[in-house]
Amino acid sequence: MRILFVHAHFDDYEFTASGLFELWRQKLGDDLNARVLVCTDGRAGHHVHDPGKTTQVRMAEQRASARIGKYEFQSLYLPDGTIPREACLLVTRDLLAALWKAIRDFEPDYLFCPPVPSDPFAGVHVDHIAVAEAVRKVAYMINVPHAFVEEYPAMEGPAMPCKVPVILNTYDGYMAGSNHPDFLVDVEEGFEAIA
Repeated sequence: MRILFVHAHFDDYEFTASGLFELWRQKLGDDLNARVLVCTDGRAGHHVHDPGKTTQVRMAEQRASARIGKYEFQSLYLPDGTIPREACLLVTRDLLAALWKAIRDFEPDYLFCPPVPSDPFAGVHVDHIAVAEAVRKVAYMINVPHAFVEEYPAMEGPAMPCKVPVILNTYDGYMAGSNHPDFLVDVEEGFEAIA
């Protein structure tokens, strides 16, 4: 099974999906192929370190998390080769194209991402909302083979079908009170392996 977690920041996976991924890892072992895709550069969120140091620390922490959780970590690169800036992520054609390519390249069975808020008064994080809206907007385009070939000319050519994943939303504390879960998974038995 292939599972993909798409979110804005370096610590979002650990807070929202690591327990579920660990339970699947325990059940499926080597038959689980997991990837975490982080959509921003992590430069903005520290009160002591400068942006460059903050990025270095966050990258090192995510790589350590990947070793512990036995998943592949990947940063999202826009078509121009840059990683989107933290704290100012917007849904643009380039963001949609980059997500489209990343999802098509991995072909997950399940994709986890933040929810689109249902309450306009919910506390929101601009990066979380952008990722949620971008995944929602690109969802239909995943199996459209030439949707973003202008951004990725190497993908031009014969149409190649692509598996469309089941897309599930994770809990998002920034939107507490806005979205109510349809189902919950108790992940306590996975704590020892990841905490």
